[in-house]
Amino acid sequence: MNTLLKLALAGIVTVAPAAAQGRGGGGRGGNSSPGMDVQLQPVISRLQIITDLFKLSKDQKKEVKAILDEGQKDANPIREEMVKDRLAIGEAVAGGKSQEEIDKATQAYGTQMAQMTAIELKCFAKIVDKLEPEQKDRASRLYAMIPGIFKGKNWDTP
Repeated sequence: MNTLLKLALAGIVTVAPAAAQGRGGGGRGGNSSPGMDVQLQPVISRLQIITDLFKLSKDQKKEVKAILDEGQKDANPIREEMVKDRLAIGEAVAGGKSQEEIDKATQAYGTQMAQMTAIELKCFAKIVDKLEPEQKDRASRLYAMIPGIFKGKNWDTP
């Protein structure tokens, strides 16, 4: 059996028991035993995290949402191309393509990563511009949240 197939089978065997439990699971965290109810933390949206972090006013919250919605709109076509180009890199390597073809695919992906980073940083700068001076002290925490914020189809989905 080749090594890749062995690794795939090992992964399936490892994950299968956890997947078989489903959402409720057994033991701790499942609601199968009386008195064992566990309170799960609610999922908090990124907008709510930003609102809480900066104690945004209602108007600031609207402005931040608009900035990030616009950023998502700009990022979506780039994100879709990044998915395609990343797949192309994998196929080129797996297919034994020439180094020139692999480099071309890698360069295209790198260009899109740079475009995505530019969109993220422009949004960061626009948001910081909307903050009051005392709120700007916490801008470094927002900066840490920004990379990859447009990786999914909706920036506000945790």
